[in-house]
Amino acid sequence: MKETTRIAELFEKIYDGDSWIGESLVGVLENISTETAAKKINPWHSIWDIVNHIISWSENVLQRVQGNTTTAPSDNYFTTVNNQSETA
Repeated sequence: MKETTRIAELFEKIYDGDSWIGESLVGVLENISTETAAKKINPWHSIWDIVNHIISWSENVLQRVQGNTTTAPSDNYFTTVNNQSETA
């Protein structure tokens, strides 16, 4: 198995699978309400902000291990969540 494939599989399992760290990110988050995930306690980020940050950095790393050149944005993948609906 190629190392890049192994790394991609580890990322997928951490996100929503049988993760080596115990429970997956999706498993932890599925019992958190939309309201709780969106709540900010100033000046800190919300759970939603942090999850989006984790996902974006994971995608960045996967692009890099596949040989693509990427640059992190100036906001370091912390963007405002505008749509706080249950669907979002």
